[in-house]
Amino acid sequence: MSSAEVLGAVLEGICGHVTPIRVIKGGQEFEVGGPEAWGRAARVRVNRALRSVGAVAPHVKLEPDTQVHAWGSSLDLAIAVAAASCRGLVLGDIRRTAFVGELSMDGKILPTPGTLSMAVAVADAGCERLYVATGVAAGVAGVGVEAALESRLTVIPVSSFGDLLEAINGAPTVLAHPAESPTVPAFAPSFLGDPVALRAVEVAAVGGHGILLIGPHGVGKTVLGRILRDLLPPPFPDEALEITMIHSACGLLLDRPGLVAHRPFRAPHHTCSTAALVGGGTPLRPGEVTLAHNGVLLLDEVTEFTSASLEAVAAALADGEVVHSRHDRRVVFPSSAQLVATATACPCGRLGSVDLGKTCMCSRDSIARHQARIDRLREFLPITAHVRASTHSNTEYSISAGRDRVASARAIRAERIGSDGWYVSTADPDWVGDERAHRIARTIADLEGSATVTERHHAEAISILNGPHR
Repeated sequence: MSSAEVLGAVLEGICGHVTPIRVIKGGQEFEVGGPEAWGRAARVRVNRALRSVGAVAPHVKLEPDTQVHAWGSSLDLAIAVAAASCRGLVLGDIRRTAFVGELSMDGKILPTPGTLSMAVAVADAGCERLYVATGVAAGVAGVGVEAALESRLTVIPVSSFGDLLEAINGAPTVLAHPAESPTVPAFAPSFLGDPVALRAVEVAAVGGHGILLIGPHGVGKTVLGRILRDLLPPPFPDEALEITMIHSACGLLLDRPGLVAHRPFRAPHHTCSTAALVGGGTPLRPGEVTLAHNGVLLLDEVTEFTSASLEAVAAALADGEVVHSRHDRRVVFPSSAQLVATATACPCGRLGSVDLGKTCMCSRDSIARHQARIDRLREFLPITAHVRASTHSNTEYSISAGRDRVASARAIRAERIGSDGWYVSTADPDWVGDERAHRIARTIADLEGSATVTERHHAEAISILNGPHR
């Protein structure tokens, strides 16, 4: 055969793209187009894989007009199959079949991030079969199981290029099946905390409002942020698939396959870069706001983040997506996450502490500057809760009971607006106080099962909006 065409797939952002690979005979050695460094490495890997099955290095090259949407090692397998087909090593039918995987120097097939996204793209393109790496981890088929979440495909995991050729040519194969979704237990069955702050967290969970938790070190602000995720209902099937695709693109499913059936929780450190928060780099990768999509993003000690980082996060959450433009393409990452932030009332973090040895020594000017920075955060964090350090009024809070109340209130809201999917109430800086208060009051009424918003609901909303213990 003088030429061959095989379907491969690549990952761009969190989306997969099917790429036809056309190979023709000619030239002095096997040549691969694309970026110079990538082409040089792919040529070596493919030649080694062909030698591992006893084939002479083919005198073939990638056709100059081959259109590759984005280059990556996931194309290795498709290029090698096309080259093998030119040498007469492929006897089976490879129509409506795609190949995804990286080749090692000894012919082994290695897993690549984003296999699920590429499997979805392959199915959308009308293919029926997909060959992927076995990727054995913890005794189960890793990436093979991940790709099998796409039910429209027959997914065949293989461990080496030799096994792949045998499978194509009719050898018995073992089909991949989806793994069970990993379970994530609640942070704690119950929590002893400030009842006013816990009430604010419940309101935030019902309405999808951003919340700012203020208090001295050690009063449980971070724990309250984690509890909010536990109060949220599990994702719907389409949301779970989207979450899984994002985690797959970041390579987070290689050792724990299966549908991610829980809402994500991300808590980046304040020293991380803006690119780490909203995505970027080479190759282009999602950031923390995208990893928190359909879940909760916690910015602990939010005043320690740079202004540029906070503005980038606020813009990403307000738009619901992050757009990255390169010279030849445009990549969009989803970023619909509920924001939780924690802060101290002063730079040293001791203001409001009841411990005798932790007296605040900050000057009035430094406290005023700190408070001014916090006030700017209220533009996109409508709910403010001051977490008290005293334990005299703290109550035992049941996570399961709180989750039931939140689920009931969200069901009331869904019936009222005609939508039951994931939603985040993004705060518009142009909203006046009355509009913000009314939205929160409406959420409180839903939480109490009330069809109408009363003056008491408005009073509580104003208290939550301004922070009751400020």
